[in-house]
Amino acid sequence: MTLSGLIYAALSMQEVQMHTNQTNLSMTAVVSESTQLSYISEGDWLLYNGEIFDGLEVEVSTNDGSALFERLVECKGDATCLVTMLDSLDGPFAVVFYSAASQTVFCARDPLGRRSLLVLVRQDCVLITSCVPQHLQAKSWQEVPTDVILTFDIQQRAPFTITKIPRRGPTQITTELPISLAADTSLEQAARALLASLRAATRARCTSLARERSVAILFSGGLDCTTLALLADEYIHPSRPIDLLNVAFENPRTVSLAKSASRQWDVPDRLTGLATLTELRNRRPNRDWRFVAVNVPFAEYQSHVSTVLELMFPSNSVMDLSIAIALYFASRGIGQLQARDGSSQPYTSESRVLLSGLGADEQLGGYARHRRAFDLGTISQSPAEPSERNHASSKQDWLALVQELQLDLDRIGHRNLGRDDRVISSHGKEVRFPFLAANVISALANTPVNLKCNPALGPGIGDKLVLRYAARELLGLQHASKLPKRAIQFGARTAKMDSSKEQGHHVVVQQ
Repeated sequence: MTLSGLIYAALSMQEVQMHTNQTNLSMTAVVSESTQLSYISEGDWLLYNGEIFDGLEVEVSTNDGSALFERLVECKGDATCLVTMLDSLDGPFAVVFYSAASQTVFCARDPLGRRSLLVLVRQDCVLITSCVPQHLQAKSWQEVPTDVILTFDIQQRAPFTITKIPRRGPTQITTELPISLAADTSLEQAARALLASLRAATRARCTSLARERSVAILFSGGLDCTTLALLADEYIHPSRPIDLLNVAFENPRTVSLAKSASRQWDVPDRLTGLATLTELRNRRPNRDWRFVAVNVPFAEYQSHVSTVLELMFPSNSVMDLSIAIALYFASRGIGQLQARDGSSQPYTSESRVLLSGLGADEQLGGYARHRRAFDLGTISQSPAEPSERNHASSKQDWLALVQELQLDLDRIGHRNLGRDDRVISSHGKEVRFPFLAANVISALANTPVNLKCNPALGPGIGDKLVLRYAARELLGLQHASKLPKRAIQFGARTAKMDSSKEQGHHVVVQQ
């Protein structure tokens, strides 16, 4: 199996051995297709997989990997310097850097964990990779933590020990509480500020592409991805299409409910996606919006499960698989191109950069647990439903909501973006997250909580309140702005593909 972006470094005793097996993922227009992801100079070396959008001055004729290597070398192995420099970068990255000056190896991921990096410590060596081949898979593999930088001295003798250097903590959300819930002018100002930061983030993630390249959107037709599609339209060259990748699975538990073969793929995300496609075409009629219906028969799902399980390792739960396999097929981009007249033809997306709306729900109160925390006046620790408590909101309710949002923001770096990177990069593609750009996170963290969401208004209205306002009033997305949150495993129907008795936390058992 070919694994794109694979980084493998074996550091055994006092000898450094490196092997890279990689597919170039750099999308900068000035970078050639053969640009390497490893850099070596006077004993220092860097293995790098990522994109830096801010925090690093990059000359027009230089790629970000070369510029990053120069900055790392300048630190001369000083850990404080390295931590400060890496924490100043905005963008997804995984780095393994060896400083000859200190004879120390440094391993780090971006604070949100958007690039995969795994480590296995043995008595005689340390193995570091972005994706573990099946013959090396063992229980002891772990994701490199995002809140520390791992270091080890290659002069030490076995057994190896790794030092963890703390990094800057997550952004803190303002605890400013609402004075008045009727502050429409404040909501409009917050919506304009959010759109300004999202525009800057989307521009940075689109304009680094060569003119002949385009982007694709991981597209459910929901509020978050539709907003990004409309913003991407502002920065992608007018002659280029924008692919909308919409995935649907033949789930044996539900396929019998389809009244005809033509409705076999009418999963929730397909229906929503087609409805929102009409809205995009009406709002931006000059863009070639290409709706790619990625239809996955159950037999094809079964034939790829083992591949996806290998890619997503060490993630191994039923929920991991249901999300990872949806991303695997969606990012592959092979499907049917839906024409305006309803006809379709085979199509393969050539876009290597994908945009995802992930990060909006976490920061804007898009999950049921946010509403539960608000209704119960405490962070979610119980499966109790919000309906168990019905009273006017208080300061305690808003503080509980802020605390729940902070927990979600803190957890992003410990979630499964590394898993998603391993799956998507297997197709030689990468995903970018405008909602997780540093400027967007900062803007939302400083927005009063009642402008971000107001659970008292109910689902589809109060959740992601400021984004819904921006989409409706400032972008004209009347349909998409009203859509409720739906997880991909339910929208594409990958949940419980093999058994209705499966629970999300169960470990996958291969047949």
